[in-house]
Amino acid sequence: MNSKELARFISKIEGIDNPTGCWEWQGSKDWDGYGRFFAQGHLHRAHRLSAQYWGHMRIEGLQVCHHCDNPSCVNPLHLFAGTAQENALDADSKGRPRIHPSRAVATPIGDYPSMTAAARALGIDWSTLNRRLQQGFQGYRFR
Repeated sequence: MNSKELARFISKIEGIDNPTGCWEWQGSKDWDGYGRFFAQGHLHRAHRLSAQYWGHMRIEGLQVCHHCDNPSCVNPLHLFAGTAQENALDADSKGRPRIHPSRAVATPIGDYPSMTAAARALGIDWSTLNRRLQQGFQGYRFR
């Protein structure tokens, strides 16, 4: 990041003195709560830039994970680089679902973590369930 981008990045952080230690990203966010920041001609996830710039982490080919489980946190002390498998194991060890709750599906016969799981349980393929949901098929809803 150049000095202008760095100043703009810092202006989007709040709560550096937060008791949790999280530096809350106040800029644009993805659907899943991760900060987004445009720098060097590309859109980046804010926590990845923080890990590279302040955390001096090598993140190429790796995920940047949160010790704090707060997707909008950009505190480099709360971040660590890991493989997809390490990130999944971290989520499992903390009892955190791997699928975002907004993707969950409720059906007349139960709640499922994904469209694929619901379609399998109903004995139909994903595209059929998706079409029925889009047509307002009774008994199915997104949470």
